[in-house]
Amino acid sequence: MREDVETVVRSLHPVTRTTSFKTVWGNRWRKKRGDMKDVRHENMVTRPEIDPAVSSWQVLRRKGVVMERRKATKSLEGQEVMSTGKTWLTIHELRVHQIELEMQIEELRRAQAELDDERERYFDLYDLAPVAYCTISEKGLITETNLAATNLLGVVRGALCKQPISQIILKEDQYIYYLFRKKLNDTGKPQECELRMIKIDETVFWAHLVAIVVHDTDGAQVCRIALTDITERKKKEAEIFYIGYHDQLTGLFNRRFYEEELKRLDTERNFPLTIVMGDVNGLKLINDSFGHVMGDVLLMKVAEVITAGCRTDDIIARLGGDEFVMLLPKTNASEAELIIKRIKALAGKEKIEAIDISIAFGYEVKNNMEIPIQEIFEKAEDHMYRQKLIESEGTRGSTINV
Repeated sequence: MREDVETVVRSLHPVTRTTSFKTVWGNRWRKKRGDMKDVRHENMVTRPEIDPAVSSWQVLRRKGVVMERRKATKSLEGQEVMSTGKTWLTIHELRVHQIELEMQIEELRRAQAELDDERERYFDLYDLAPVAYCTISEKGLITETNLAATNLLGVVRGALCKQPISQIILKEDQYIYYLFRKKLNDTGKPQECELRMIKIDETVFWAHLVAIVVHDTDGAQVCRIALTDITERKKKEAEIFYIGYHDQLTGLFNRRFYEEELKRLDTERNFPLTIVMGDVNGLKLINDSFGHVMGDVLLMKVAEVITAGCRTDDIIARLGGDEFVMLLPKTNASEAELIIKRIKALAGKEKIEAIDISIAFGYEVKNNMEIPIQEIFEKAEDHMYRQKLIESEGTRGSTINV
């Protein structure tokens, strides 16, 4: 307390700053005790003389300082009141905003939880789907497969990751996949194709591919493919095709296939195009004499002989009964005669229970588009019938002798 008073005195009474605090208060104590004999003398010795002008200035200065402090105090009090009000309003707004944020955060959490649930359900459906699914990157690498895909290809989970899809496509069908992927990328629309794929044990199977182009989470373009094993369907289709285009008895192509191939081959790039007609001599007599079973055996043996005498690219068909036809693309007359001679030579080496095999042939060559293909066929048939008349008498005699 005494130290505070000393500080105040020195600040408010600058003229007494040279006077010791102990002197001032000591004089007062001495006055109270009545011991004032040396006070005046001491004051006269230690206190300097005070200029009246300086004293007035100091008084005015003190008043100004007091007034300024009062104004400052009032100003601070007003600011404090305003700051408190604004602070309360700000705190209120912040609390409301905090509540809103908490509600939004909670809503986001619920949405995220729902999204996670949906994602889990999606992956469950994706992984356990009966159809095989896989994802292919732009570089043709397998990035993802589901359980059905791994089972279809006979591999363990994850074994196909980062592997090129060309690795599981039959080499002969990789161009089909190339065109399929190119069309998918060019159009951006779903595409589908059928090709042969290879399992881990090198088993080849037919697959139906349906694909779409999407973007993954990183924005990269990927291809999502659904794979379906259609091997059984392809087998059924092959059986239907075979039945539809093959002769049931001999296994050669039938008339339907012959007529379609005749239209396809009737182009300049296949000229000279030769049609060879063949007819089995004595079939009716063999059927009447030995039964139709023997006749069927004869027809099957004739089909084997003709097939052996022709080239790989030649089209051989049974038109019906005892008539056969051969389509020989890019074959002139001399080449056709060589093929006929080869077939006759093979037929001369075969017998059906001591019955000789005899086939009458006739041919015609088409060298330009001006002549209708049907006219070429009719001429080949006429030449065949003429040859049959010549050979049938000998065949009849040999059959009767048997």
